Amino acid sequence: MIKFIFRIFISGLIICYLAITVDWPIIYNSFQKIDALYYLLSTGLAVFASLFLALKYHLFIKDTPLAVSISKLIKINFISRFYALFLPSALGPEAVRWYKITKNKQGRSFF
Repeated sequence: MIKFIFRIFISGLIICYLAITVDWPIIYNSFQKIDALYYLLSTGLAVFASLFLALKYHLFIKDTPLAVSISKLIKINFISRFYALFLPSALGPEAVRWYKITKNKQGRSFF
């Protein structure tokens, strides 16, 4: 419990530090310059691409002990995209996807 409170405290300190040091007028101006149509189009394209990737993995593992729903695979794809920001691009997203799909299940080698 103390470890959890410590994490929350440290996270709060980081957020406070960022809120104080960020140049808010520049961020506001940046958001004002965003073309909403292009932003919505790119977001829709990312969701659409994630759906195809989820369908691909669903077909690969549907007859294995690792059967996972398409909606869960879409969530896993977004999680792996997030980790791709920090991990090497060739291995990172696939390793996260493997871990999330096979977590606490038999047949990890099928993946």
